[in-house]
Parts: sequence; structure tokens; C-alpha cells
Amino acid sequence: MGRYCQQRPDDAAALHLYALISERVGHLSLAAELAGRAIAVLEVAYEESEDSSIERQFAIANTTMARVQLASGAYSSALEYYESAAGILGDEQTGSLKIQNHFGVGLANFKLGRLQEAVEAFEEALGSAGDDTVAKGHVTVLLAQSLWAMRTEEAQESAKAQLLEW
Repeated sequence: MGRYCQQRPDDAAALHLYALISERVGHLSLAAELAGRAIAVLEVAYEESEDSSIERQFAIANTTMARVQLASGAYSSALEYYESAAGILGDEQTGSLKIQNHFGVGLANFKLGRLQEAVEAFEEALGSAGDDTVAKGHVTVLLAQSLWAMRTEEAQESAKAQLLEW
């Protein structure tokens, strides 16, 4: 994959795929570099064509970069990329991408100690999850952890209720 990307440095799909593979095997700095290159290529392509499919790929690449930043401990940077992806998609943001963005924003805020913002993002993710029971389960656990971390009796009771309801 590395050789292919060297031969075709403007192939955004290949760069993004290589970034995903690198992320999966734990090479986060390489994944960030590749996702950044894919974002740059897609941004130029979108400015030239204003094609909605390129815009969606650009948003997905930003989500990948946000996830890599989150895994690297760069929580503020992760928030910026998640917000960028959400801004690109706007109201068209649907399905797993919408859940992933809200989930990531919540997790980054939780790690930054912004518990109220984390709770709000997790609640949005929960609302977006629909019938996706796996996503709902993950979001519910992190929502309960965020509520519990607020250390108020009301928030902790809400955390218990969320978990028991689930």
C-alpha cells in the first residue's frame, strides 16, 4: 500500500485506505500523516469540482483524522476535526457517521474534563443511534460514566437510571 501511495500521491482513496490500515495496526503517526494528505487532496478536488461525493469523502477523511487524533491523545485536535466533519455534512449527516461524530465529540470532551459537553454529545449520539443496539450500548455506558463523573447526586442517579434502563 505504501508503494502504491508513493506512485500515486494524489489518490485520496488509497491514502485514506492506507490511513485506515495504519490506524488499525496502531501506527497512529503514519495514519495521521496519511489522513492529512488525503484531506488535502480531497479539499483541492472539492474546490475544483464542488462534487457532493467528494465533499462526503472529505467529511469521512476528517472523521478518520479525528479518530486518529483521539487515539493519540490530542483531544482538542480531535474535536476540531469532528466539528469540521459535522460542519461539512450539516443536516445531511446520517447513520453511523452521525453517531460516530457525536460519540467522538463526547469522548474528546470527556477526556478534556468538559463533562457537560460530553453528556450533551453522548445524548445526541444516543438519539441518533435509532435501532442500532450495539451503538446504543456503547453510548449508554459512556453517558453513564460522564454523568457519574459529574459527582452530583442528581447526575449519579441519572447515570444509574440510564444503565438500568438499558
